[in-house]
Amino acid sequence: MIALPATRREPEVDDDLPRKREEPSPTIVNMISTYSIVMAATKRIPVSEGVWEDISDLKRPGQTFDDLLSHMVELEKKRRFIEDMDRIEAEGDFVELNFDVPDTD
Repeated sequence: MIALPATRREPEVDDDLPRKREEPSPTIVNMISTYSIVMAATKRIPVSEGVWEDISDLKRPGQTFDDLLSHMVELEKKRRFIEDMDRIEAEGDFVELNFDVPDTD
């Protein structure tokens, strides 16, 4: 027995009818941006050996330097806010405001 390759039969077409032009199927391209998957930017901050050791000593096990520095920035922002509020309270002239608040007792 001899195996013959499969042939594809084209459907019979009436040549008197106008034929529809076949357009190529659109090409689908999937694009993935790896930019948002990784950190947007990596910066180098030169520090002295002593500062590097001090920062490394503050870092907890499993904590990244990014996490540590972010935490330190938040603490500094809060410290500065409180410092500003204390300065304003010490130097500022304040006016008493009277509000008519009903007694709730």
